[in-house]
Amino acid sequence: MKCSACQYDNEADALFCEACGTKLLLSCSGCGAELNTAARFCRKCGTPTTPTPQAPARRVADYTPDHLAERIRAEQAALEARGAADGERKTITALFADLKGST
Repeated sequence: MKCSACQYDNEADALFCEACGTKLLLSCSGCGAELNTAARFCRKCGTPTTPTPQAPARRVADYTPDHLAERIRAEQAALEARGAADGERKTITALFADLKGST
């Protein structure tokens, strides 16, 4: 833990700075409350004292099975070869029902 007075890098479990004797305190980044050096969360607001590691962003290609990715690439290539790069058009039939109960 780095001393706020002299910037000396103390051991993580130190209560006082080994270089200048200043009491080592943690303060909450969320509410400013004084924290114990061993605290992992603020007792006043629950904010973590150390940032939680962010999971790396995953791309679709990272978890798409190879056989499926290959089919997608093949379909994309076929669409581009036909000159329809914006997508595929399909004819649909829609049936609308009158739900008002006409008698």
